[in-house]
Amino acid sequence: MTSDARTQVARGLQGPALVYTALVFFGAACAVVYVSGGEGESGVRAAIRLTARTTVLLLLVIFPASAMLRRWPGAATRWIVRNRRYLGLSLAVSHGYHALFIGWLYASGTAGDIPAATVYGGGLGFAFLAAMAATSNDASQRALGANWRRLHLAGIYWVWIVYVASYVPQAATNPFAALIGLGLIGTLALRHVPISTASADAA
Repeated sequence: MTSDARTQVARGLQGPALVYTALVFFGAACAVVYVSGGEGESGVRAAIRLTARTTVLLLLVIFPASAMLRRWPGAATRWIVRNRRYLGLSLAVSHGYHALFIGWLYASGTAGDIPAATVYGGGLGFAFLAAMAATSNDASQRALGANWRRLHLAGIYWVWIVYVASYVPQAATNPFAALIGLGLIGTLALRHVPISTASADAA
């Protein structure tokens, strides 16, 4: 692919096109892992694991987006901030598939015993994501005023907490969980650790 072609692809893959791409790509990926996982319960659980990972990978990009732009201004970070709304909707698509397969597991009676903290904490995360997706438009932002920011700030932090609680306890025995856990802690640091004067001058 030529540089001009790559530029055209990059220009096209933004805005609503990101969400449509996520809908198709994540749906196809879920179908593939469901079939390759043996269908039935094992296939459903494979799709649940996949969608948990696609959601958290998007979270690692969205959660520190503005902080990354402040520290490392450039084409990539500007693209992320410019498309943050649509990346957030893509995250909601990923987690929507996650919810679909969890519901499938419950409906089939194979969910097993799940701790109450997981049920309620995860359920609140789904509620926050649904509310954030439903209000990710200019009309809702104008109607809600300052409450729009409060909702989205509380929601993204709660989803971050849910994933920290999911991955960090596994870090000692699961290299992928350790990597994600470090990434999640790192994104929090990016948001809250001030940029030093020297770093700011260098940027």
